[in-house]
Amino acid sequence: MGLAERVMEWTREWKEEGRQEEREKGLENLRDVVLSLLEQRFGPAFSTDARRRVLAIQNLDELNKIAKGVLRTQSLRELGIE
Repeated sequence: MGLAERVMEWTREWKEEGRQEEREKGLENLRDVVLSLLEQRFGPAFSTDARRRVLAIQNLDELNKIAKGVLRTQSLRELGIE
């Protein structure tokens, strides 16, 4: 592999690492918002176990679904985190 190909490969790897870091930061930020919403909505009913379940979620779509459902739901069970 020539130098030009290596540079192109390193550039692709660097860009992919940057995208992965952005995804992880976005996931972390959304998780913080979801936790805040749940704490405000359910107060003491938002248990440590439910908090752990939210912290374990690694899927942005799942977190978005919970965030959108917080205002419509009557229970943590309906959101799938109890």
